[in-house]
Amino acid sequence: MDDLAALGLTGHEPPIEYIDGWAVMHRDHLTGRIELAYVDEGAGPNGQDVWYHKSLQDCSHLLDENAALRAIQDGKRWGDGLQHVASVPMNVWANRLSEPSRQGDSAYIKRWLNNADHAAFRTKSGKL
Repeated sequence: MDDLAALGLTGHEPPIEYIDGWAVMHRDHLTGRIELAYVDEGAGPNGQDVWYHKSLQDCSHLLDENAALRAIQDGKRWGDGLQHVASVPMNVWANRLSEPSRQGDSAYIKRWLNNADHAAFRTKSGKL
C-alpha cells in the first residue's frame, strides 16, 4: 500500500481499461492472461451488488506471428518430413486438442486445424 500512497493512489480508484464493459483488474504481459471483473449493481436477491469474474488469454501476438508465417510460406510446396503448420495457445490446446492428441486421433486434429474458424492458428495455407 505504501507504493500506492507514493503515487497518490488509495487502491480504490476505478479501473482505467475496459474490455466489452468488463473492467481489467490485472494484465500479465508475460503470459497474456487478463483478469476481468464486472459489477451488476443491486442485482442480488436483497439488492446487493453481484460481482462477476473471468479470465481471458490475449493471444493477439501469436495470431500476428501466425499470419506473418503464412505470408512467408504462401505458395510454397509442402516439404518432406515435419512441417510447422500451426501455433495454438496452451489454453486452447488443453481444452480442445490435448485429449485427441493423447488418444492418437490425428484425424480430429486435422479436421480441427482445417476448420475455417481456426484458420488464424495455422502457419501454412492449404489443407493438412
